[in-house]
Amino acid sequence: MDITVYLPDETGKWAKEHDLPLSRMLRDAVDAERRRREALARTKEEATTFELAAREPDGSGGFDKFTARLHGTLIGRQSRGVRGSVDVYQGEDGKLYVHDHDSQLYRDVDPQDLSDHLDEGTYLQAMRVLGEEPVIDIGMAE
Repeated sequence: MDITVYLPDETGKWAKEHDLPLSRMLRDAVDAERRRREALARTKEEATTFELAAREPDGSGGFDKFTARLHGTLIGRQSRGVRGSVDVYQGEDGKLYVHDHDSQLYRDVDPQDLSDHLDEGTYLQAMRVLGEEPVIDIGMAE
């Protein structure tokens, strides 16, 4: 399908000077967005209600422990290991929630930040479910 895409003059000039494959770049971006939206639709279809014993990650909010009633889909489960057990949910609202072995509940987690909470295998699994491209840092000093 032929479509016309507008680029501001400066951006178009720069892209042309650098021989960017604009058609392929747009196609890749649209394909990635399609995968992400299809994944979100699938998780919404599988949504259920979970009751989680939880506490605020930093103890703020005027209370510490509470029951979180989460409406969504479990998209990743990390069993025991170096980081302990961790569950990742995608809410019906499209946001990500992480519930860890200490009952800490992290809300509205950025997909790329899941690697901070999960081991590599569980992170890769969750990102596949989300239709997102995983990013794994390597060669960095700890």
